[in-house]
Amino acid sequence: MKKIGIILTIFLLTFLSLGCTETKSEYQTGSTNEAAPPTTELSILDSKLEQEEYGGWIITGTAQTNTDISYAEVDVKFYDAEGAVLQSGMTNVLDLAAGEKWNFKVYGPGSDVRVAEYKIATSITP
Repeated sequence: MKKIGIILTIFLLTFLSLGCTETKSEYQTGSTNEAAPPTTELSILDSKLEQEEYGGWIITGTAQTNTDISYAEVDVKFYDAEGAVLQSGMTNVLDLAAGEKWNFKVYGPGSDVRVAEYKIATSITP
């Protein structure tokens, strides 16, 4: 039993030391008419702010990888008309091959607030 604990500890430490090379893009202002500027690893092809059937806010969009990545994340900040952050949200996916597209959704604030703008960024682990 002690050997299993030692093996698991070694595996966990190895995994953590190898898997912590994250690349994060700068936040870009969201728009329903244009894509965010491409990054070298993951590009946002389109994104759109929508109000759900029950009134909450959601960002839907499409991202595309330019290389094989093991982890991809889309981060969104939601803003009111005065520019204050209302909420942030994220979604992620594992193991995308070069050229693959990913249709994502990021859930935002509920129906009790009005979202005026959003900013979107990506994070990846190769």
